[in-house]
Amino acid sequence: MIDHDGEVAHGSPGPAREFLARTAAAARVQASLVETYAEIGDDVGLLYASRCMAAYLRATVAGIEELERTRAALMLHRTAEAIGPPAERSQEDRR
Repeated sequence: MIDHDGEVAHGSPGPAREFLARTAAAARVQASLVETYAEIGDDVGLLYASRCMAAYLRATVAGIEELERTRAALMLHRTAEAIGPPAERSQEDRR
């Protein structure tokens, strides 16, 4: 959701999606390095790239959770908008 100034609106799933894309790309790079280091027998590089890949995957999981929370909040907000504001009670109803 973009506001009138071109900024990402608060509560938009866009930033979480962008974060997921970046962390997935970084994990993919690290996975490729893991494969390369394993093939050439570089255990130090293999271990380091494996730890980096695991860190990116943990960050990806956190991003998934944030996206799920954002989507749930948006759904709740849209449902509340569809229902509308509470109806005014008349004086007789208050008695």
